[in-house]
Formats: sequence, C-alpha cells, structure tokens
Amino acid sequence: MHKSKSKVNHIKILYITRGFPPYRGGSENYIWEVYRRLSKKHRINLITYYHKDRERIKTIREVKQLKNGSKLSEFLNFFFSSFRKSLFLDFDAIHAVTYPSGLCALLPRLVSGRPLIVTIHDIGIIEKEVKNVSSFVKGIKWVLQGIVCNLADAIIVPSEKVRKDIMKYHSISKSKIFITPYGFDTNVFNVSVKGGIMKNKWKLKDKRIVLYVGMYSPKKGLEYLIEAVKDVKKQIPDIKLVIAGPAIDTNYENRVKNLVAEMNLESSVVFTGYFDEKYKSNVYKDADVVVEPSLYGMGYSFACIEASALGKPVVATKLLEEIGVVKNNVSGIVVPLRDSKSIAGAIIKLLENKKFYTYLSKHGLNFVRNFNWDETARLTEDVYKNTYKKLLR
Repeated sequence: MHKSKSKVNHIKILYITRGFPPYRGGSENYIWEVYRRLSKKHRINLITYYHKDRERIKTIREVKQLKNGSKLSEFLNFFFSSFRKSLFLDFDAIHAVTYPSGLCALLPRLVSGRPLIVTIHDIGIIEKEVKNVSSFVKGIKWVLQGIVCNLADAIIVPSEKVRKDIMKYHSISKSKIFITPYGFDTNVFNVSVKGGIMKNKWKLKDKRIVLYVGMYSPKKGLEYLIEAVKDVKKQIPDIKLVIAGPAIDTNYENRVKNLVAEMNLESSVVFTGYFDEKYKSNVYKDADVVVEPSLYGMGYSFACIEASALGKPVVATKLLEEIGVVKNNVSGIVVPLRDSKSIAGAIIKLLENKKFYTYLSKHGLNFVRNFNWDETARLTEDVYKNTYKKLLR
C-alpha cells in the first residue's frame, strides 16, 4: 500500500475517552490540551460521556450514562456504545485514554483494522506495593490492563517510571512505549496570579497555609500529612492545613476526617470540598507550602508542577521524584514514603528558613519550564504518525 507524505501529515483520529471537559480531572485535562492543539491540524472525532454543559459539536459523539447503573453495566454501556458509534466514522488511528477506554477501543480496532494508541497514566492498584486491595481485584485489573497493553500498537506514558512498570508487569517491549511528559497552562499558572481570594473565602487571613490539592484516595497518603501537621503545630501554632479537592472515595474521606478529630485538629484543618477549576491557581497562590504525600499508583502529578509554576515549594514523597515532577532541593524537598516525621521536618524547614524557601521558589520556576503542552502534543503527534506509517508499509 502506498500513500503520499501529505496523507501521513494529516491523519484522521478517533479519540475514545470516558472523561472529557467539562468533566474535570488530570486525565480530562491531559486529553483536552492535546485535543485542542492537534484538532487544528488533524481531523479528530471523539467519543465520550455526555455532559449537559458541553457545547454540541458534530465531531463529538456522546454516550449518555445509565441511571442508577452498576459499574459493570455502565462500562458495558460505554463499551458497546463506543463500538456502534465508531462504525459510522472514518479514521486512520484510534487514541484511547486510560486502559478502561482502551478496552472500549478494542472492538473498533478489530473491525476497522486501524492501529490503537493507548495512554496509560499509571498502572494503579496492580503495583505490588499496594496492600489494601484484594488479590482478586488486583488480578482482574492486571489481566484487563495487560490485554489492552498487549493489543495496543503503541502506548503513551507520562514518565520513565510508568514505562518501566508496564514493561515489568505486562512484559511489553520498550520500543512500543513512548514517553510524553505532560504540561501546564502558563496562562493560568504563573506568579502574576492574584492572591487573597481563597484566604478570604476560607477565612485564613494571617495563617500559614500548608496545602494539599487532589482527590481523596488511599494512594494519596493523607493520613501521614495529618500526622505531620500535629507535629508542626507544636512549633508553629498558627499553621492551617487546607485539603482542597473532591471526595471521590467516601470511605477514605471518613477515615481522614475521623483521624483529624482523634488528633484534635479540627480547628487546624480546612476541608474545602469541590471548588471551581477556574480558582485553582488562586488556591495555590494563597498557600505557603504544597504537600503531596502520595504512596503509589502515580504516573504524574499536576499538583507538583502547578505549585512550582506559582513559586510554591513542594514537599513530596520519593515516588513523585521518581516520576520526575519534583527535584529534591531544587523545586522542593523529597521525603520517604509513609514518614510523617520527615514531612513535618520539611514543612518546618520551609516555613522557618526564608532563604531556603526563596531558593526553592526561584529554582522551581526554572524547573517547570521543561513541562509544556505544546511539546506534549508534538510528541503525541509523532506517535500517531509513526504508528500509522507502520500500517502503510
């Protein structure tokens, strides 16, 4: 089969992703930034869940969620709906975001004969370090993720750690896995952001703020941050811990809030719950230190990058250093996993050593210059082209 060079330069792509704006989250942010850049050059059709506030666009095919459906029935709904909608679309390649969406792309790939590219943000709970999940559940997810990774023609990951994890757990060739580090929006996250908005909203004026941004999940290690705050409070009484983000796991949320009560920290911890995405940079701006105590299942952290972009030093676990989003004594302080004492010591050092704080703030700004959505889109486009060229041979 012979195709012209111009054919390869302008590819028709089908995106299959369960999450897409106005839905918000790291995965949604990633695919939106890539989509809005590459759709200017390539023809992209997209299959995703329906959202009432989304502008109706001909190239976006929506799947309505079931009312009161189980997780399995909802997955099957998206699986078969994606297949039906793909039958009426013309595409040269499929890009699925996350392995569950990759599962939903298998039938379209089989019927169309077109290559499948899958983005895997992290391998999640199948990591051996994860102890609080049953072997049965881990085994099921390992099998399903492995099916997607083995049948995909190319896999996009955000970091070297995720590539190594996929090679280790699924025996995938390194040549099939492509690293495309994610970026951040420099128009939103920068040092010129206005301060004081969230301090006023949450009545935190004149307080020293330690901030966590993200969902509630056991993999985030919030219990170690709360224990650390109890120690920090002994030396810095006016400290406030702000936990900003939605409660995805209600069981874990209850566990965290019970711990706060047990430690008599109710007056020192603020749970903001959901806040509008447009205020995210203002939340970072009003913080003194950002802490990300993650334990496992992370392939990337927007929080670390976005905090550094606003000149805020980060306290992060070794895991976050492994995935490349924080650099010890450059953009923040790296601490061991599950070590509340080290977290407390790092927070105290940053709040009491102004010279070191300023140093990390300055060098953190330089560090995040390496993270750019334009570069993410360019590298993703290269994967499309190289994968499609193989089909044409």
